[in-house]
Amino acid sequence: MKNLCLLLALMMALSILPLPVLGDEAVYISGDYRYTLLPGGGAEITRYSGKETDLIIPAQLDGHPVISIGKTAFALCSSAISITVPEGVECIAERAFDNCKHLVSIRFPDSIREMGCNPLLQCSELTEIIVSDTHPYLQVRDGVLYSKPDRRLICYPEGLKVRSSYTVPEGIKEIGQYGFCRCSQLTQITLPDGLEIIGADAFSGCYRMQTLRIPDSVVSMADNPFSGCEVLKKLIISDNHPYLELIDHVLFSKPDHRLIHYPQWLNQQSYTVPAGTRIIDETAFFDCDKLQGIILPEGLEAIGKQAFAYCDALTHITLPHSLKTIEWGAFRFCDTLRNVEIPSGVEAIDKTAFDECPLLTLKVAQNSYAHRWAKENGLHYVISIALD
Repeated sequence: MKNLCLLLALMMALSILPLPVLGDEAVYISGDYRYTLLPGGGAEITRYSGKETDLIIPAQLDGHPVISIGKTAFALCSSAISITVPEGVECIAERAFDNCKHLVSIRFPDSIREMGCNPLLQCSELTEIIVSDTHPYLQVRDGVLYSKPDRRLICYPEGLKVRSSYTVPEGIKEIGQYGFCRCSQLTQITLPDGLEIIGADAFSGCYRMQTLRIPDSVVSMADNPFSGCEVLKKLIISDNHPYLELIDHVLFSKPDHRLIHYPQWLNQQSYTVPAGTRIIDETAFFDCDKLQGIILPEGLEAIGKQAFAYCDALTHITLPHSLKTIEWGAFRFCDTLRNVEIPSGVEAIDKTAFDECPLLTLKVAQNSYAHRWAKENGLHYVISIALD
């Protein structure tokens, strides 16, 4: 299974002088910490570069109270085994402790009032999240971290290897983004009736999960939450589900006519996306390495990020005249993709859309957006008669 989570390359320094300004925001360094000053007072840690094994984050930096832990601030901190977040910290940003690969235990203070999507993503040895029994915002149940106000599952620790199944408690309304990401030991997860929201990549990388029932109460599902679920052969959705439907094992969202998930276990060599589909979701066909040909219907308007990335066997795809947007990495690493005709009505193509497609030749209309884009980005192309 290909890695589904991008690692960040982060700079480190050991100066106490302000760093170059990003926009109007000065960045300061105090020992092993980079931080910024928040408009309302206090500091936000933006990067830690130390090597402590039992890390106690300071409550102040240069006299400024630490109020916030920024996005990816402690990412790739491979030395830390335990981390204590100090009293006074109110906000933990998304992926704040991403890929702390030896982290076993982390403690959050009662002052926390805001926590973004799973701040503990890719912490493969994490088994213990500590919060007080009277914490006003957070709760840990059976080792799993929840937010009380929005009744959201934030993080199922990746290091919890002792069980192969898990039942989300009654009353939970949301599975947050990356909530169960990379929990490869789980073969079955039970979701409660009353659940309303499933976040992006909520179950991505759960490559042993075989069965999942999605209750009729779900009214929102973000970008493909099942990327990398290689053996998820039993996705159970009622025939009268108000929001979702399965068509030949492929998952769709009814309100926005969006193809959410094409199962990796399907052995089809070709697939025709049903008429009426308007969006191919982010990572919808990610790593579907059996598919050789795909036909997209008229009326389709957008192809999402990495929608067909790593489809190693894909040689041809038919794009409709209605297509407007091809997003980041949509066809990255499609090693055998050869000829793609881009309609003249396409208005936006990300520069990475066809990265690492060594055999690719684009067919574009003279003076179209696709023609200009291919020329500017150095892709091999040929000119065709206008396609519309």
